Amino acid sequence: MAGQPPITSAIYIAHELSRLAPRFLAKLLDKGVSYVVRGAYGQTVADDDDEAAARRKIEAEVRRHSERFEWHDDGSLSVTHIVPAIRIHEPTSATVFFGNVTWAWGRSRHHGATRPPFRGDDGSYHPPPTFGDGTQMDVEDLDLLLKLAEEGAVDVEWERGDVVLLDN
Repeated sequence: MAGQPPITSAIYIAHELSRLAPRFLAKLLDKGVSYVVRGAYGQTVADDDDEAAARRKIEAEVRRHSERFEWHDDGSLSVTHIVPAIRIHEPTSATVFFGNVTWAWGRSRHHGATRPPFRGDDGSYHPPPTFGDGTQMDVEDLDLLLKLAEEGAVDVEWERGDVVLLDN
C-alpha cells in the first residue's frame, strides 16, 4: 500500500499532556480508559458454521481482549475495552501514551456523536471514550489530546514493499 499515512509519537503525546494538562494525564494514569467498538468480528467463522457456532467462535475471539460485550438485534456486537492509557516504555523508562482514545474521540467527532445518545450522521452509535471507571472525560481534554496527536503526526512516504517496525 502506497501513500502517506501519519504516525504520531506516543512519547510526544504523553510529554505534551504532562506540560499542558497534568491533571488529565494523572487521571488517565490512575483510571485508564474505556471505549466501545461496535463492529464486525469473526475471523475464524467458516461459511458452514451455524449461528450458534459462529457466536461461540466470535465470543472466543473477543474474549482475548475483553469480557465486556453485548450482542445487538441486528447481529452486530459492541465490545467495551478498558485499558491503561499510560504505559512506561521499559528500555527507556519513557512515559508513553497508550490506547485508542484519540481514535475513539476522533470517530465520535467525525460523526457528530459527541452528545447523548451518541448517534452519528451515519446512524451508528459512536460513544466517546470515558475513564476506565466510567466517568466522563472533559471535552476540552479530549480535544487537546486529538490536537496533540494531529499536530505531532509525521507523514511517512510509503512505497509498495515497505515495512515499519513500531516499538509499542
